[in-house]
Amino acid sequence: MKTILLTLVLLVGCAPASSEPAHAPDDARWASVLRTLDAARARAFVRGDPSLLDRVYAPGSAVRRADADLIEKYARRGLHLDAVPMRVRDVEVAARTDGRVRLRVVDRLGRVRVREDAGPWRTLPDDRPSEHLIALRRVDAGWRITAISRVAG
Repeated sequence: MKTILLTLVLLVGCAPASSEPAHAPDDARWASVLRTLDAARARAFVRGDPSLLDRVYAPGSAVRRADADLIEKYARRGLHLDAVPMRVRDVEVAARTDGRVRLRVVDRLGRVRVREDAGPWRTLPDDRPSEHLIALRRVDAGWRITAISRVAG
């Protein structure tokens, strides 16, 4: 169970949900896009429904497959999450072209609780801030994550 919980902390820490004020208007726009994507991602984890990840990731994304695998592992073990809150400290546009953007994001996973079926809730260990590069691509349905790489933390 420790391995699954640690994996969740690492994977969930890859997509931010909420943001402190950004330094530039464009950064604030992208913080808002990330909040929307993370809210959809959190719903997928809380509901235990990997199909909801289609609202977060571009088709074929390796990060989507990893999240879907983790959700399915949780379901097989009868584990449930009550929330997957992200705390974003910084969002900065690192590169941008037509239909694609790469963001430098510093974030931290907020308090997450997990339980087995009807058992008691247990709080996962606190996360530390980490820095990621998040690549987004514009698709018909809006912006979707194509890749996430950890830079530091």
